Amino acid sequence: MMRTNKITIIAGSLLISAMSFAQKTNVTSAAVEFKQKFQPALMMGKVDDAKEALLNAKKYIDLAMEHPDTKGDAKTLYYKGEIYGGAVQIASATGDTTFLMNNFGKDAMEVSISSLQESYRISNKFRPDIDNSVNMQVSMIGPMASKFYDEGKFKEAGAAFYYMYKITTAKNVYDTTNLYNAAVCLEKGEMVKEAAETYSELAEIGYKRGEGYAYAANMYTKLKDYDKAKEILLKGKAKYGNDKAILLELVRVDMAKGDNQAAEKSLSDAIAADPKNKQLYFIIGTIYTELGENEKAEQALLKALEVDPNYLDAQYNLGAHYVTWATALRDKANTLNQNDFNYDVLLAQSRDLFAKAIAPLEKYIAKQPKDANVLLILFQINQNLGNSDKAKEYKERYDAVK
Repeated sequence: MMRTNKITIIAGSLLISAMSFAQKTNVTSAAVEFKQKFQPALMMGKVDDAKEALLNAKKYIDLAMEHPDTKGDAKTLYYKGEIYGGAVQIASATGDTTFLMNNFGKDAMEVSISSLQESYRISNKFRPDIDNSVNMQVSMIGPMASKFYDEGKFKEAGAAFYYMYKITTAKNVYDTTNLYNAAVCLEKGEMVKEAAETYSELAEIGYKRGEGYAYAANMYTKLKDYDKAKEILLKGKAKYGNDKAILLELVRVDMAKGDNQAAEKSLSDAIAADPKNKQLYFIIGTIYTELGENEKAEQALLKALEVDPNYLDAQYNLGAHYVTWATALRDKANTLNQNDFNYDVLLAQSRDLFAKAIAPLEKYIAKQPKDANVLLILFQINQNLGNSDKAKEYKERYDAVK
């Protein structure tokens, strides 16, 4: 009787060991399919072979993840991360998410990253492998992302840059450069909502202090989601205080909403935070120009030049602002009957503004003597105002550099 019990216990132990061995074999089989079949096939561009190997690897690793003896093991988690990440690599390489969605699910990237992060956390053993895997994927996808960008495929470029950012988090690194690139690509591809979300993620990890929050808010403003834009900016303000980028974006949001009172308050806060900052007045002038607030734009740019009379960008923008403003008044006058009293008034205002443009543009061209565009504008203004000698001078200079 005692022997029977002992034999039963031993047999049971052998059975348990066999089951555990089988589960570990599943991990090994998954590793073989991934490393010896999937990776070489993908590197050689044999996408169908790569897909087949990856599905086999997934079958084995999913079995290992179902068993309590192996599901929390660092090796199992490592290969699960690699295998699910492989599906994302195929999607990035082909620009087609069908294989990924049908076999791995829309959250494949999140599953991959979280598995690798957990493996990285619980064991040192696979950290070099994870580091190497991340570095290899980044080096493989990087040129692809740049190529997509150069070809104007901004959606695909954004996805590739985002994947590079995301995969590096597996080794607890937050690559803000690739995340920023992803957001820029999405913005260029007019995927404004996705760009807003990506800029928001960038802000949360501290990209250039308030600038990240300003970028995100700007996207939400484009979506006319002013409440969300302001919520993000106030969150950034609570974190960084009177950050210039945040304060200026608050001005933009309030102006876009048509809330002039709040805009003036935000503007006062921005100026109070840095009253001698020439760039601050320059940006405010730019904002007012965009909004058609001509007089306010003029005053802000003049203030920038009061702080620094040699501020080249402000000289150029002030001259350009006068030209644009003058042109708009002239065009408006030309829509009226010449006997209309306002016709002469508008033309006189236009001529005055054209004349005012000369001084800042001449200061600018003294420092940038080969700017053909400004030379042409100065020629045209002087010609229209009857300044023949000046017009001739600028025409000759323009011809010499164009």
